[in-house]
Amino acid sequence: MKTIEYFFDCYFNMSADYDEIEKLVKEFKDIEIEKYVVALEKELIEIIKSENWNAIIEIAHDKGGRILSTKKAEMFSRFLYCLIKGDTNINIQDLYGDF
Repeated sequence: MKTIEYFFDCYFNMSADYDEIEKLVKEFKDIEIEKYVVALEKELIEIIKSENWNAIIEIAHDKGGRILSTKKAEMFSRFLYCLIKGDTNINIQDLYGDF
């Protein structure tokens, strides 16, 4: 989960808001080498398939200074995965009710 930790530590930390996430993912994809983009995608797939939302909860807290509920961690993980894959048809505002 090193790449997810890196993403929270360097991109989606306490200084960023949820409405900036699309911009931050684009920045990550533009700046970082392909190896790290692929690693982030793989780590997100692993979390989603295993439904290990506690991993995201812990990383968000330790590296991003954020407190996520289980539902919020699930929705955020799925949303982040969609953004990494280039699917921008999902609006973060649509997920706020679940956060």
